[in-house]
Amino acid sequence: MSTEKDSKLKVRDTFDYMLSRFKDRSPELTLFSTFNFSASFFETNILPLFGGYSFENLKSSEVLPYSLNNSLKGRKIAVICDRSAHPEPKGNYRYGLLPVGLKNGRFHPKIMLMYGDLISDGKVDKKEKGLWLSVGSCNISFSGWARNREVIGCTRVVDKHRSELEILLRWMLKRAGFYSKSRSAAEEGETSIILNDLLDCLENNCPKDKPDSYPDLFLGLPEHKGGSLLSRMKGKHDYDKAIVVSPYWAGVSCLRRKLGARDTSFVPSIFSGGKHLFNCESKDLLKYKFLKFNFGNNENASEAERFTHAKVLWLEKKNGNYLCVGSANFTEAAMLGKSDSFSNVEMMLRYSVTSKKWSEQFTTLDVDRIATNTDASEGAPPLPPFEAEVLYDWDAKKFKYLIDCDPVFRKKLTLLVGGIEYKDLVRNGSLDFDAKKPIRSFVIKYPYKNTVEKYYGLVIQLGGDESDLGYKKKRRLDEMIDSLLKIDVESVGYDSFSDEIGDSSEEGHRDECKSFNFYVFFQAMYKLRLSQKKKCTAVDYSILNELYVAIDVEPQNELNRINKYVQLLELEETLSFFDGKLDGGDDPFRKRDDLKSELGKLEKEVVELVRGAPSLKGMFGKIGARSQCPKKIINWFKAELCFVQKDTLDVV
Repeated sequence: MSTEKDSKLKVRDTFDYMLSRFKDRSPELTLFSTFNFSASFFETNILPLFGGYSFENLKSSEVLPYSLNNSLKGRKIAVICDRSAHPEPKGNYRYGLLPVGLKNGRFHPKIMLMYGDLISDGKVDKKEKGLWLSVGSCNISFSGWARNREVIGCTRVVDKHRSELEILLRWMLKRAGFYSKSRSAAEEGETSIILNDLLDCLENNCPKDKPDSYPDLFLGLPEHKGGSLLSRMKGKHDYDKAIVVSPYWAGVSCLRRKLGARDTSFVPSIFSGGKHLFNCESKDLLKYKFLKFNFGNNENASEAERFTHAKVLWLEKKNGNYLCVGSANFTEAAMLGKSDSFSNVEMMLRYSVTSKKWSEQFTTLDVDRIATNTDASEGAPPLPPFEAEVLYDWDAKKFKYLIDCDPVFRKKLTLLVGGIEYKDLVRNGSLDFDAKKPIRSFVIKYPYKNTVEKYYGLVIQLGGDESDLGYKKKRRLDEMIDSLLKIDVESVGYDSFSDEIGDSSEEGHRDECKSFNFYVFFQAMYKLRLSQKKKCTAVDYSILNELYVAIDVEPQNELNRINKYVQLLELEETLSFFDGKLDGGDDPFRKRDDLKSELGKLEKEVVELVRGAPSLKGMFGKIGARSQCPKKIINWFKAELCFVQKDTLDVV
């Protein structure tokens, strides 16, 4: 926590230090947890640091989305946030975001957990992998990382931390159960996989030596078998003195009794109007002792006015002191965590210290500077009277949802997602929807007293490829053809299809009236097949997936429907060639069902267009047009097209 002496320290310094503990500043797994989540802040100020940017060049250079996504390949990064706190929808970036919650409480821990190859004394320890953990009060937001007065602790993860971390990770996985049960493919960012991988890492990478050199870790969970968070942090000791720093308060008299210190002081945070808010249930403030941060005789006005979001518990005893830092406010929901009452998930670190310097940085706060407000809270909206989760399955082209509440009340709810309102909802249902880009959020309207409230949730993406999720630009067909025509078929140097083709917008298309050049299209596909034939590496189906998308989004009129039919026939034939080089496993062409369905619909349309063609009627008369002649013409065309392709490629 920053004071006047170290006021330049910020949360990002702890983050930077944690990165420096790993080879190339690149941990293999990274997990963030937060109550409030600002996606825009995370994607602008934190995520780029995993892609090779530094704090310094973030200020002076623009982070390009496609470039950042390319540099994040292979990184496993996930964020877990509270779903009731209106988290911002994530952008089209490579990381996982999972909203979780409780029926009667908040998901409130703020941690960073990293795993990878460790660096010791500036050198990579070739044999040692390990984990680093930070626990603090700071949400992932501009306020949490740059504006507020926050507290954060950081430690190497050792054996005595493992139990609490395992409980938290398993709790998160359980809350992700709806997504795993509904999964036809991995969720975006592979969040559940990251949680499972971290559990495996905890099993084998937590050294047992010198446990007293590391802080103790405490998890606050309503169903925790070890007792309340407060009772485990204080232990069985008697304390001469306690100092509590918290921005939010509730049940103070009860908590003070359970704390049991002879002398307890409270440090409330300054709010608007220059008052320090102490939302105690009692207005008899004289029985409490209040303190504030001391910034010297010539008090620094700007520093004194900073909002203190830190949560600290100082416990002083004769033979040593404890400094507890983390996410828990001094409230019953945070500190007592009873399963039958409003309870949060929290996490705290407890340091054993001999010095009393930390407790000496305060001065007396006059009672007349205190404002009471029994309704003060951390700004979170009220918990809705239901649990709601929505995902989009890109393979099935469906929204899948779970709404858990009384069936009678559920009939009063309206789900808004993808620009459509859905009523008559069931507990566990699905909705057909052909998404062209990620739908990141949903809204549920529900009756509350005499008004209609809105609950805002996040949509989890399942099975989307890089183009679906916006990691890569959806290429225009003419751009892709131009690139394929440049393939040097005389060499084997073709490795992959470039990610940096063209500078046109994602939704740009060719002029609808421009005629299509089939010759160059066939030539481009020929070069693609030939280059793949000469390659000795694995078959690259990503190009075919992208080609399907590029063909699918071309402008649609009668002529272009015929164009599309011919293009997809050619794509299907090229796919057959690729399949001949495939060594089993999962189907790498994700659009196979779409291709088959679209060709079936287009063939019916083309047959009818041929049937109505004046040249056909002139040659065969009306009877011929009504016969199987149009269908036979199309079959002949398909046979000739496939014959020429195979024959030409084999000759080469």
